[in-house]
Amino acid sequence: MADGQDYVDWAVRMLVANYDTPSLVDLAGLDLEGRPVDKYDAKRLFEKSLRELSIDPTSEDRKSTRLNSSH
Repeated sequence: MADGQDYVDWAVRMLVANYDTPSLVDLAGLDLEGRPVDKYDAKRLFEKSLRELSIDPTSEDRKSTRLNSSH
């Protein structure tokens, strides 16, 4: 199971890959507040980001939604 920082790291990777949505930016910035990332806030923004990007998390091709990817 992913922790809050995993979601933030995913958002940063997506931004670097030239994806951009309001929720993705918000998610990437969660760790800038100087405190641990709340897992539930991060998951909510992650799911909203997927919707904004039109990514179906249940689809066969989930490569772009993998949280623990090193790529």
